[in-house]
Amino acid sequence: MAENLNKSDNDSEIDKCVKGYEEALALGNLEDAVNIIESCLSKNPESPVLWNIKGMLAELLSNYDDALDCYNKAISFNPKFIDALKNKAKLLTHLQRYEEAIKVYDALLEINSNDANFWCEKGVALTTLDKYDDAEPCFKRALELNEKLSDAWYGLGLVFEHKGNK
Repeated sequence: MAENLNKSDNDSEIDKCVKGYEEALALGNLEDAVNIIESCLSKNPESPVLWNIKGMLAELLSNYDDALDCYNKAISFNPKFIDALKNKAKLLTHLQRYEEAIKVYDALLEINSNDANFWCEKGVALTTLDKYDDAEPCFKRALELNEKLSDAWYGLGLVFEHKGNK
């Protein structure tokens, strides 16, 4: 029972940290936001939520290696933490580390195979590597799930253009 009380106390403390971080960020005070998260992490070093936020802040500051380390830390505490996985995949794509990004999209699709954006973003990474045959089913699946997803239509068009099906 005391363990449950500690868990809710911890969650409440983390919620306060997140609220403080959001308020600082809304006011444009990135330094305060970073300090709030650092302080909270010193008290809650195993919080995937806080590690994910620290990663986002590092990314905002163009500290990409630090951001990846933070996302990896968040994922180590919760391997199915979709927000951290999405952030990691998008950052890897931004860094043109497409093979690694594809592996993260695969992990996301294992968690939720019905997310059209995950399928589309995996397809985009594959087309960037000229893997059009692998990208085609990704775009098609994305469109099955969301026929209005313009990026998937565009990606599928690139696949067809590459294949000569204009």
